Amino acid sequence: MLDLARESLELAHAGLKRRARYDREGRDETRHLEVLGEIAARGYTPAEELLQKFEGPWRGSVEPIFTEYAY
Repeated sequence: MLDLARESLELAHAGLKRRARYDREGRDETRHLEVLGEIAARGYTPAEELLQKFEGPWRGSVEPIFTEYAY
């Protein structure tokens, strides 16, 4: 599934680059794919990261999420 996601991102990136639509700051639409690219490069989703913490250092508690992920 990860390979499919990476391939899809490559196709989307190429398509948005070809559209050549720019914002006021001169950035094209590929910037909207950056977060997805980071997730694909990392190899796991934010939800999987939270599950790892829940099952690991948080020892089955959701309380730490309120301090670790507070804005």
